[in-house]
Amino acid sequence: MSEEAAIRALLDRFVKAVCAKDLEAMLACTAPAIATFDVAAPLKNRGPEAVRVLWKATVEAYETIEYAMHEVDVFASGDVGFSRSLNTFGGTQGGQRSVVTLQSTIGFVRIDGAWKIVHEHASMPFDADGKALTSLAI
Repeated sequence: MSEEAAIRALLDRFVKAVCAKDLEAMLACTAPAIATFDVAAPLKNRGPEAVRVLWKATVEAYETIEYAMHEVDVFASGDVGFSRSLNTFGGTQGGQRSVVTLQSTIGFVRIDGAWKIVHEHASMPFDADGKALTSLAI
C-alpha cells in the first residue's frame, strides 16, 4: 500500500470512529504527541487526555453525528505527512439537524510502521466582516 493510501485508510477509520462516537477508536488513530487546534474552546489541546475531553464533549453534544471529508489532498515523505480538506461536521441536536463547513489540516507521523495523527487544525471561513461562513457549499 502506498503512503498516501495508508494515510487515506487512517482518515477513513477516523471519520468512521467519529460518526460512531467511538472515542477509543478515535484515539487509536492518534500519536502520543497529538495536538489539536480547534474551532471550539479551548482552542489548543495537547496530549491524548486533553483531546479525549474535547472529543468526548463534542460527540456527546450530538444525538447523531455527520462527518465527511471532501477534496482531500494527502502528501507524505519519509515518516511525515499531512492532509488538507474541506469537511462537513454536525448532526442532530435536540431533534434539529445542524451541519457546518470546516477547513482542516491534519499532520501525520509514522510510528513503528503505522501512520498516526499528530496534529489536527480545524477552522471556519469568515467573510470580510468577520462573520463565520458555516454553511458554504462544497
